[in-house]
Amino acid sequence: MVQDFIHLHVASALSMRYGTTTPQDLVTQAAEYGQSALALTDRDTVAGAVSFIHACSSAGISPILGVDIALETPQPYLPTPAHGGKWIKPERPRVTLLAHDKLSWAGLCAIISLAHKNSREDPEIERNALLKLAGEHGLVALLGPRSDIGYNILNRRPDRALDHLRNWQDHGIRTY
Repeated sequence: MVQDFIHLHVASALSMRYGTTTPQDLVTQAAEYGQSALALTDRDTVAGAVSFIHACSSAGISPILGVDIALETPQPYLPTPAHGGKWIKPERPRVTLLAHDKLSWAGLCAIISLAHKNSREDPEIERNALLKLAGEHGLVALLGPRSDIGYNILNRRPDRALDHLRNWQDHGIRTY
């Protein structure tokens, strides 16, 4: 049975603390369900891209590559007893970016590199830098519940959500 639904936000075991399955096993499962395509959108990395593409090729599945990345916020670090007193940042907006050709893949890699520039443990990218690179490289943005748009809708601020959406679209970024 072939299904029309395509998973576009999938984390593998390479998303530390957020995924448990290898890219190869994700592809095997997708093939068992008759999926024609699958996205790998690990958190802050594309480390599984090569093995994912090879697995997809072997299984006859179209690979889609992307990343789930945090946007920098001006909020300060806060100590938290839940993390043993470690200083952590409060929840930050996150977006999922998808590449669809060589140019967008280059943009995806540039965004990830820039996000990791100042912190390997807690990568984030400044919003205007992300918008500029995503727009120049033709990336597709999935603006879900963890994005600024989702946050503002949840908090009954459709005016702010619409402002954020327009900002993405003003940079020529396809949004979903």
